[in-house]
Amino acid sequence: MRFRLLPTLILAGLLAACDSDVATPFVEDAVEGFEQNTASLPEATADEPYPELLTLIQANSDPFDFVHARGYVHAPIARVWEAMKTPDVVADRRAVDEYSVTQDVEPEYVVSFRIRNVVHDFVTVEFENTWRQDVLEGTEDEPTQVVCNYKKTWGTSFIDLMEGSITLNVVTPDVTEFAIVQHLDATSADSDEIASASRDMYASVVAFVHDQALPTY
Repeated sequence: MRFRLLPTLILAGLLAACDSDVATPFVEDAVEGFEQNTASLPEATADEPYPELLTLIQANSDPFDFVHARGYVHAPIARVWEAMKTPDVVADRRAVDEYSVTQDVEPEYVVSFRIRNVVHDFVTVEFENTWRQDVLEGTEDEPTQVVCNYKKTWGTSFIDLMEGSITLNVVTPDVTEFAIVQHLDATSADSDEIASASRDMYASVVAFVHDQALPTY
């Protein structure tokens, strides 16, 4: 997450003095979606009932800024889930300068990994996002609904809350609904950051399922 920090040495010194690393673990045990997603699915056209597009709404509010987004991906749900299992797809590669991955950090879930992010700005900050993914409907081999949750679980105190829930649902055997809910409460950042991250994640998923190179920034 790139913070819009004012470019002064005084501010950099103040930020360095104020920053600390804090743990903010998941409080719930299960994988489930967040609040109801209020974004609309892309409208059908004469040629395409399920356009491969993402619609998004965002707001800066209290106690956190949020984004809701929904779209279609032209691939079976198992293939879309394969994309979501790939850390390079879900990492915020536009916003962070370095990241590393630890797999199987929560073995009670079908998929889990931790991404350690490093951002070099006026001060260097680090934080970790923990991902847990599981099948809500269907089976691991033939899922019909999958939920992929992440949360910032350790790192810079500039981020009080960073969490998201991505839900995959079967539409047809070759089309998957891709729905995102994200929350953010961070210093000098707002819903624009998570809106950008949502669009980037969707673009990376679409590239992955169509065997294309991931976007670069």
